[in-house]
Formats: sequence, structure tokens, C-alpha cells
Amino acid sequence: MSSYLLIDGRPTNSHQFPLKALKSFTTVEKVVETVSREFECDAELIMRKGGKKNLPRDMAIYLARDLTGETTVMPGKKFGNILGATMSQRYIAFEEQMNKTKRINRQMVRIRKKILDN
Repeated sequence: MSSYLLIDGRPTNSHQFPLKALKSFTTVEKVVETVSREFECDAELIMRKGGKKNLPRDMAIYLARDLTGETTVMPGKKFGNILGATMSQRYIAFEEQMNKTKRINRQMVRIRKKILDN
């Protein structure tokens, strides 16, 4: 006999916890605010569409995709109405950059902790 728990108001098999139910979620606005404070830049710079090599924007896109629990479409609308596919491309590119650069990785971990601790 399987046991069930209520997660988000739905019965869920206790042996198969959905990852979404176990994650802490935040908003795109909170991610942008925290990233802008860390980089000492205006949130508008992060939200503005376009511009290459915008590390604060790329980090905010990465964290928003990870921490909001939303599909790539909804955060994309908040980042200058960019497509979900573009969000995924920026996510993958930032992840590669983070894996190559320890400083960026440490900075992302620090920002993620600030977001989740608040």
C-alpha cells in the first residue's frame, strides 16, 4: 500500500517527491533586486533587453530560471519580453561560463544564498 502526502493541495506518492514541491521559490523581482545590489548596478540594466556580455543580467536570468519555479516563458517576459528559447540559451551559456570561472561560480552561490535566506 502506498502512502500519499498532500503537496500543493494534490495527493503525491511519498516515494516520488516532485522537485518543484521541495524547492524554495522566489520572484524575478527579488532575484533582480539581489543581483543589482551585489553588482552595484541599476535593476534597469539587468531588465533591459539586448547588450552583450552583461554578467549581472545573465546571472539574474540563470537564478530566475532556477529559483522562481516558473517556465522560461514567464521570466522571459519580465526580462524585456525575450523568448523562452533565449532564456534557455542564456542559462546554458552562463552555466558554461560559471563552470570555467570559479569567481563567477562563488559569486552566484553567494547571491543564491542571499535570495533563499530572505
